[in-house]
Amino acid sequence: MEKYINNFEFTISNNSETKEKLKSYFKSYDFEQVKDENENLLFVKKWSILNGWKFNPLNWETKIDIKLTENNKVIINHIVHSNGFLTPIAFKSLFEKFLLNIEQFVEFDIKHKPNNIPEIKLAKEKVFKYHGILILGIVVGMFLGIIMSNVTGIKLLGTVGIIVGAIATEKIMNKYLENNNNLQHRV
Repeated sequence: MEKYINNFEFTISNNSETKEKLKSYFKSYDFEQVKDENENLLFVKKWSILNGWKFNPLNWETKIDIKLTENNKVIINHIVHSNGFLTPIAFKSLFEKFLLNIEQFVEFDIKHKPNNIPEIKLAKEKVFKYHGILILGIVVGMFLGIIMSNVTGIKLLGTVGIIVGAIATEKIMNKYLENNNNLQHRV
């Protein structure tokens, strides 16, 4: 499954407080800072077995590498991995606004939480909806498996139907989301 990768860059006027503001921003979203060397910062959210049930895409496995350059630029490399069955590309709008709000916070001291909350809420609704679609696909696969099992007398087909329903739903849903990632605000 594809991961979301975005490189983002912005210019700052006051480089002295930037590092502390960046640390504050990511700490407020529970990112773990794993590197602070010279003008480089690295924030991560680690993978967990529970990633598939995390409804906030900002809590999925993530790596955010930040470089502060001498010419007052902040360069951010942002990578988000799948939660196990949903492509993070479907949440491109959330991730882009999350990064844009960093610039607003660092450069203009604009509070970031009120700007990020609507996007996080929308993303959670989408994750919930996609969980529902996956469950529906499993149920359809189960019913088809039961029908095939009853017709053929092979009980294993019931289990195969559940597995095929889950995998087929995941593949079709992610292909659709990857191909239509410009339809961000439809829930």
